[in-house]
Amino acid sequence: MKNLSILSVSILLLIASCSKGSKVNDIGNDISDSFIQDSFTLDSVETIADTKAEDTVVYQNTHIFPGPDEIGYNTDLAKKALRFDRSFWALHASVCGLDCEASVAADDTAAKDLIRDFITKTDSWDFEAYTKKKITDVIKDWSSIPGLYAGMGIGADAFRYALLRDNNASKTDIDRARQQLLSDLEIMHIAFTIGGVPGVVARGLARKDVPGDAAGIKPTPLFDKDGNPLPKEKNNGEWRDDNSGKYPNYYWNDSISRDYIMGWAFASGAVSEVIRNDPKIPQKTKDLLKTDAADVVKALSTVRKSGYDLEIVDADGRTTLNGYLNEHALERNYLPQLKNGFYAMMSLGIVGAFTYASEDPEAEKYLYDELIKKRKFPDIAKASVHMADGGIGSNFSNYNMVLTCAFMAGRYIKDPKVRDQIRDIVKNEIYARPGKKRQPIEQYQAWYDIVYAATQAGDNVFSGPDAPTDPLAIEKAIKALSEFPETPCWDTRRENCDQAEQDSKKCVLDDGTTVDVLGNVGRNHDLICKQVIPVAIRVPSNYHWRSNPYIPNGGGNGNTLLAGVDFRVAYWTARYIKALVKK
Repeated sequence: MKNLSILSVSILLLIASCSKGSKVNDIGNDISDSFIQDSFTLDSVETIADTKAEDTVVYQNTHIFPGPDEIGYNTDLAKKALRFDRSFWALHASVCGLDCEASVAADDTAAKDLIRDFITKTDSWDFEAYTKKKITDVIKDWSSIPGLYAGMGIGADAFRYALLRDNNASKTDIDRARQQLLSDLEIMHIAFTIGGVPGVVARGLARKDVPGDAAGIKPTPLFDKDGNPLPKEKNNGEWRDDNSGKYPNYYWNDSISRDYIMGWAFASGAVSEVIRNDPKIPQKTKDLLKTDAADVVKALSTVRKSGYDLEIVDADGRTTLNGYLNEHALERNYLPQLKNGFYAMMSLGIVGAFTYASEDPEAEKYLYDELIKKRKFPDIAKASVHMADGGIGSNFSNYNMVLTCAFMAGRYIKDPKVRDQIRDIVKNEIYARPGKKRQPIEQYQAWYDIVYAATQAGDNVFSGPDAPTDPLAIEKAIKALSEFPETPCWDTRRENCDQAEQDSKKCVLDDGTTVDVLGNVGRNHDLICKQVIPVAIRVPSNYHWRSNPYIPNGGGNGNTLLAGVDFRVAYWTARYIKALVKK
């Protein structure tokens, strides 16, 4: 049945990409119509602003989220962002180096109270100085560093540093942000080189001297005694010892996937634009970033044993389990007639960001001559990127991937015609497909709204914005982040809909909102509702932008402190990206 399912989806992708003017819809929306009657109608699609500024109106540059010297600056949201930044650097990154989750002992209310007081009652960035306790006496363990979230957090730090540096913040704040970014880059370089093979990137990292995940790791050798790669069947990641000879204090996780390398690409692009002309950043740091990025593009551009390029290859010489980005691939299968718009958009974003960061002519030749001019990736994306929409069965990791990659493509590709294509694709094929239900425009996923606003504004590293923001998208993003759970945010289980409500198909959520329960018909048989769950009462997540906003119940044991990198990257990206507003 699994093979049959793959074949069926492949055929649909092929039809969607090869038939001009075809009205074949993805399976998900057809299914959703059978479950949902009188569902949400995207009347608000009609309110999306025309993205081209009128000649009769005078516009000026501002940021998607206004800054302190701009009209509309949201001081409450800025203070909330500061709490997340302080919490992140004092309790997570100060120990792990990058993004990781921190946990206290079961039901240790004293530890939770101490953490809460540190975040809410002080302005300190130093937990031990405030508490007079070692951090390991309060927090008992930390998770490993995952590449997706680590990379997005580095992007947030880069944009925050640039805003402080360029807007006359205090020397103390600028110096702290710069040192944090330099620390980010030192560890990111480890992720790009610990595999010991140029272009191989770690899925994740774990420091051996940090209590938590690392203590339970038993590393798998890359090869057995006969030189055969281990494990025999490639899986979604094995912990390995350092394969470079440089980092004996780290384990690394291999088999990096599309979304995790996307995180490192986001970081590489954001950091490159921020530090490229910064005299306070050491040239050696800039050069390492360029080399690491160029190595990744070179590896992606290499044609493998399959006869195809755009495969993410591991240190054991094999393609990673979920490392296929070629337009003719669907997961681990190739169909020569297939043109996969989802992978095409991901490749444009990932290769685009790494190419920009690399400043490498060979990388540019591959991106612009091969992928864009010869293989027409923007056209492929236009034809079938909408396959990310699976209706009630949607995988929201797919939405996160395609929108994040669209952001990178729209920002780091220098061809203005391609950027205009990206703008059109985001608006009409991803964010608000006309006439379709359960679209990102309705979901109050702040990152989706910010990416939409950023691509429509047209701001990029080569020129300024050429269009105004869409006020509806910005309003929704601000509302979502304002209602986002405050830090300290614990993974406490939330149950909005009890069994009786599930059986009756009507549920009164924790805030009094009434929703219709659809049942266990979501992806992986998740319990989902017809309406979006309000942000303030959603189930906890370590990255909300890849979590299903229609799920009412879920969570953990309440002892894990979430790092909040999802909030941070959304807020600082919106503060950093420029758009036009009426003067």
